[in-house]
Amino acid sequence: MTEAKKGNSILLAPAVDILLAPAVESDKAPEPVVSVRDLSVEFATERGWQRVINNVSLDVSPGKILGVVGESGSGKSVTSLAMMRLLPKQGSRIAGGSIHIDGSDMQALNERELSAMRGNRMAMIFQEPMTSLNPAFTIGDQIAETVRKHKGVPKKEAWKRAVQSLDDVGIPNAAGRARRYPHEFSGGMRQRAMIAMAISCQPRVLIADEPTTALDVTIQAQILKLLRSMCEDHGLAMMFITHNMGVVADICDDVAVMYAGEIIEQANIYDTFAAPKHPYTEGLLRAVPRLEGRSELASIPGKTPAPWDMPPGCRFQPRCPYAIDACNTGQLPLRQIGDRTSRCLRAEDLDLKASI
Repeated sequence: MTEAKKGNSILLAPAVDILLAPAVESDKAPEPVVSVRDLSVEFATERGWQRVINNVSLDVSPGKILGVVGESGSGKSVTSLAMMRLLPKQGSRIAGGSIHIDGSDMQALNERELSAMRGNRMAMIFQEPMTSLNPAFTIGDQIAETVRKHKGVPKKEAWKRAVQSLDDVGIPNAAGRARRYPHEFSGGMRQRAMIAMAISCQPRVLIADEPTTALDVTIQAQILKLLRSMCEDHGLAMMFITHNMGVVADICDDVAVMYAGEIIEQANIYDTFAAPKHPYTEGLLRAVPRLEGRSELASIPGKTPAPWDMPPGCRFQPRCPYAIDACNTGQLPLRQIGDRTSRCLRAEDLDLKASI
């Protein structure tokens, strides 16, 4: 692992300082605000109903950030949409499991109750801000409408909160920009506006799906600092979906690694980066750019299997350099290994390295 100089981008030098710091644990962990157990999701295809999420379980506690990482198609976004009950009613279904957010059983809520909960007690930052913002209304009006709907405050107060939210996410001249339309914002500013809308009602749970993708490094660092401070100051529980392992190292407390619709490893940030317990996690970490010493990026050969073409045994074994015959038979459970979990049959035998 190379040493990072102060002031370098978190994208280029992930996790270096974090790995040197010891994990601090409280005597008693708080009750999770998000609790998902054995969640399974199926989509209707020409080949019939196909399972795309298989027995996913995760918890997020107040003041903590859970990073969810994996390649495109691993099931990260579908999991988050299922948690918010935002999957399309036609062609998709929750095939099993439970979802509890801030004490509410999400599967037991009707549409009115779900509408009241979304944006108020839980919120989501989507990947594509242009498709999430209404082009016919100003940015400020859209944020203020959210505040009025969920907080019941007068128009003047809602507008004030909208401007403050835009200022919080680093938009210059927030009062003036609030009167602009989405097409008058750059891609990065639209993304910040979406973040402002998500935090405007101070939710208890925030699901952030690639929230900093369109931002430059400086603004990204500001947004990450803001989200981190919200978690620490207000007890916000956050699920942070990203491809960027540097961002995971910078902001997250715990990591859940997803592959082919399953969680294949889950641990705290220190253990994950210091000693991964699944070959797929090792592959993701080896693919992180380094400041020095390597001219070519490592890659994971092959591709994620389609839902109707899952291999027997370990779903990663066709791409795994450590696979043995036993990996090709039977269903592999997510096993407890100390304070972490892994779906690798050889997790305790292999000496995997992060190599970043």
